[in-house]
Amino acid sequence: MDKNVQKLCEIHAEQFKDHVVTLTQDGSFARLVWQNCDGSNICRIVYMWRGGLLLIYGDMGDAVFTWYGVNLNLSFLGSVNIDYMLSKCQASEVGRDFRQWNSDAAEDWVKFFNEDREDYGLPPLTADQKEGIQHACQNQHEWLEFIQSTEGEKAFGEDIWESWDVGLIPHTRFVAMWLGLRLAARQLNAAAKKEAAA
Repeated sequence: MDKNVQKLCEIHAEQFKDHVVTLTQDGSFARLVWQNCDGSNICRIVYMWRGGLLLIYGDMGDAVFTWYGVNLNLSFLGSVNIDYMLSKCQASEVGRDFRQWNSDAAEDWVKFFNEDREDYGLPPLTADQKEGIQHACQNQHEWLEFIQSTEGEKAFGEDIWESWDVGLIPHTRFVAMWLGLRLAARQLNAAAKKEAAA
């Protein structure tokens, strides 16, 4: 997992430390509520699924995810990889691409790429290229403008295709939704094991 996404997970795990889960199932329909143990709606997330459709709403935003040929269950949802779940997003308040620009992620990629420039058959960066890259890392619009420029082509050569979305990481709201689902599944599994052992 990307270190920037890991930081977001740590922030949300702290927000969720006092959360409890309530799962209600009726046939193939399930509703899971992940909220603060005092019953308040702070950082509350509701997950509802039926068949391959997952709806999420609450304080972290709203989103719709779709899987085909899968009957969703908590075990599956609680174990799904963050990138795989991200690929299943059909709609959210920020669109289907539930990602956000992260300048640290862009800078990390540039640093990694520059360390291997010789392997790519590229000459060292000029002062202008370094300055352009530094400025471009700050937001997605500047980044896309830079890599489409002559300087960008010179900086990244034929491997420019690798650089289109280097600063995009899962949106903080999506990370909260994904992590909340994982933590809720763990909490329910731990409760089931405790009950079975009693």
